[in-house]
Amino acid sequence: MPGSATPLEHLTRYESVELLVDRAAAVVPGFTVDEDNHRAVIRLCQLLEGVPLLVELAARGLRVLSPRQLLERLEEGLSLPDSSVRTAPDRHRTLRAVLDWSYGLCTPDERRAWARLSIFGGDFTLEGAEAVLAEAGWETDKALHAVTGLVDQSVLTAYDAEGQRYYRMLEPVRRYGRDRLAESGTAEETRRRLRDWYLTLVERAESAWSGAGQALWFRRLRRGHADLKVALRAGLDDPATVRRTLRAMGTLWPYWMLCVPLSESRHWLELGLQRCQEPGPERDKALWVCGFVAVLQRDLDTVDRCAREIEQEGTGGTRTESDAALLRSLAALSRAEAGTARAKALRALQGYRRHGDEFGEQVTLGLLTLIGEGDQATVAEYHRKAVELSLRRGERWHRSYLLSTFGIYLWRQGEADEAAAHLVRSLEISAEFDDRLGGAMAVNALAWILAEHGDPGLAARLLGAARTLLGGGVPQLFGFPQLLWEHRRCAARLRAELGADGVARAREEGARLGLAEIVRLLHESGLPACGGGSVARTGEGDGELAGGAALGCAR
Repeated sequence: MPGSATPLEHLTRYESVELLVDRAAAVVPGFTVDEDNHRAVIRLCQLLEGVPLLVELAARGLRVLSPRQLLERLEEGLSLPDSSVRTAPDRHRTLRAVLDWSYGLCTPDERRAWARLSIFGGDFTLEGAEAVLAEAGWETDKALHAVTGLVDQSVLTAYDAEGQRYYRMLEPVRRYGRDRLAESGTAEETRRRLRDWYLTLVERAESAWSGAGQALWFRRLRRGHADLKVALRAGLDDPATVRRTLRAMGTLWPYWMLCVPLSESRHWLELGLQRCQEPGPERDKALWVCGFVAVLQRDLDTVDRCAREIEQEGTGGTRTESDAALLRSLAALSRAEAGTARAKALRALQGYRRHGDEFGEQVTLGLLTLIGEGDQATVAEYHRKAVELSLRRGERWHRSYLLSTFGIYLWRQGEADEAAAHLVRSLEISAEFDDRLGGAMAVNALAWILAEHGDPGLAARLLGAARTLLGGGVPQLFGFPQLLWEHRRCAARLRAELGADGVARAREEGARLGLAEIVRLLHESGLPACGGGSVARTGEGDGELAGGAALGCAR
């Protein structure tokens, strides 16, 4: 199947497109893929997941519908026009007939499983299937046999990822199953089982966010994002589970910043806080997360409100006091009040240490590094201690931010070589997690270095890439004034060297780059540094080197 961005001239390289065009031309002489219909053709092939039988049947609808109209009907679950094929068996004459036929070949248990598993909007594991299929008389083996039977019938497809086996339903197969689920009268019960399964999954993930398993859990929950949203909605709609659901939302704080747009994160957090207004640790944590997201959106009024509510209603003692102080510090940094930001961060640090919250301590040490107040040895020690905590638990995601913030600090101290090494390593980790927010910060800072000491053309391309990585609704460099000053200085230098048109062209080229492509481009370029040489690529174990060498380079 083609990807969503596949150019028109490359579409016929894909077998699904070739088959669709061939069958469409049989009923609409002269049918071709052109500029007007190619996006609809791409989406049709994706929706039908390249299954030849479904592609052939759908193509018959092009006798009376345009590709866009056909796509709309399929996406809305509407029936197709008569798509009979005289030479085909009766069971192949319509999509519904194909699915009716397949359903009839299943055992009663397989039919029940088909209907219930259609509740998943995305891919799922056997463990998730067992949770949704759990009912009186259904033992684990029974669920396994039903899933195995559905794989044999091609109702489910299976693949391996992250050391687990995942199962997937084609969209037409899922819609058919949901119709059967509605007829069975068990849809509401099945939705509750899906809700409980995902809330349990989130609770299991809580300890993994700050440890060695974070990458696995990020990918697992990102893969199930559609179902997670369904579970959260169901949890908030039920008064019996609203508090548990709000707790899950607070637990998911790294997920809100990494896996979904910040505007969507704010929507869910605000909705959860609206539904559960009774004071408690669940609400305290959700307020902190909402405030943190608001910082990244530069909505400082919301940051202040969240911090104030935590201070007034907080029930977690030193932990909630630290959370409020951390939000106050971030807000002060956004207002260019570095002294206040440092004082609030130090207060938060003391509280997290008293509470024994090592991840909170690590986050705050990273913030102190970004604030950069104090002598160089003190700031380097903040970074060294934060990296030590990260390495001790085996976490990597937040380490990318530690490397990035210290790289920015080193750059502002005139240590371009060391700064670039830290920033490249930060970017490599961001690429592994597909963390566009963190990656954009590192890319911007690398552009500053290249503009002054290396390649202005590449620097301008990186600025274009950083803007695209952030996407809409997120201020450049999160609106932190000290970083924006560096950004404006870099932009002015590039305009002087390349001209406005040259900068615009380079930024347009960079806007098409993803994180992995940026990393590859930087390594291929050699990343020229201030000394005329190139910054050596840091290795996998350089978390220790980044923390330890920092003290030596802070001079």
